[in-house]
Amino acid sequence: MRDVFKEYRQGLISWDEAFFIANNNAANGSGDTDFWADQMDSLGCDAADKIMEFLGYKRDGEGVYLNRESIK
Repeated sequence: MRDVFKEYRQGLISWDEAFFIANNNAANGSGDTDFWADQMDSLGCDAADKIMEFLGYKRDGEGVYLNRESIK
């Protein structure tokens, strides 16, 4: 099955295209619906990470987001 999250992370396709493909395949029952739902979940988590970084937060060693100023 096509791993659109991996393709997105490698820069082969855009985030929008990856989500569109995964969403359509999940909605149409094309293959394993759980697989496509996991793909959308991974894309959503990646988008959330980028938003948090944009807002000035950074993950510590345990994966908790902290304001960059409080990490110093």
